[in-house]
Amino acid sequence: MEIGFELVCETGAVAWSGKRFNELRLYRACEPAKKADSSCSSGLWVHRAPRSFDALKVIELRNFLAAIAVGRNADPDLSEAARIARIWEAAVATSEHRTWIAPEDHTLKRETL
Repeated sequence: MEIGFELVCETGAVAWSGKRFNELRLYRACEPAKKADSSCSSGLWVHRAPRSFDALKVIELRNFLAAIAVGRNADPDLSEAARIARIWEAAVATSEHRTWIAPEDHTLKRETL
């Protein structure tokens, strides 16, 4: 199973893949995007984050331990996960119904065990 997304619109597209987690692909049909640390060809650029997977895990662990040291929740916490889930569910519902559904107007589907 691959984790990622691809969003295609009238004016361009954006894509991300968990297999290449430090890359974000952006295509703008109307104007080529140019940015440092990226490659650009016919409107497509790929931004590469300068970190390895191991470096990201060390940063996450440091942030987790720092949160414990000061007695606060680490980010992201479960409330952030629920907010992201609402956004995802609204995006899926928007696609299924072919009309905009705002995350705050959409309730999560509850499955019974």
